[in-house]
Amino acid sequence: MRVTTPTTRRSPRGTHEVPTPEDAARVRVSLSLWSESESFNLLRHAVARLGPEPPETKQAFPDAGQNTSALPDGPYDGLREPLHLAEGWREYSFEWNVPADVAQLFVSAGVSVVWETDATHFVDDVRVEFTSRWRRHA
Repeated sequence: MRVTTPTTRRSPRGTHEVPTPEDAARVRVSLSLWSESESFNLLRHAVARLGPEPPETKQAFPDAGQNTSALPDGPYDGLREPLHLAEGWREYSFEWNVPADVAQLFVSAGVSVVWETDATHFVDDVRVEFTSRWRRHA
């Protein structure tokens, strides 16, 4: 069973509190980012993070080039992946095993500047989908 939940309580830093179902076992976060052009130079990173505490600094996000889906039992989850891989919209996503003692989560998404130059980006369609611990077997 998948449950999609809306984010609540906007923050000026791009962080939103996510109501977390009691039976959440796994979570998938996806978001779409738009770039005005393709570039072979690394100009910006798409950044996203999900964890039990809101991030306070940029160091709270994964390292450059990392998507923590391969580390499902870490203290938080997220990604920092290159933008400008293609012109237009591109989806980014990661998954995480939700610790049993977590009652609330915070999702953050945005753009991190690598090379200071003019660029336009949009972040849209941020989704947080939970998978229940109590799956029904057919």
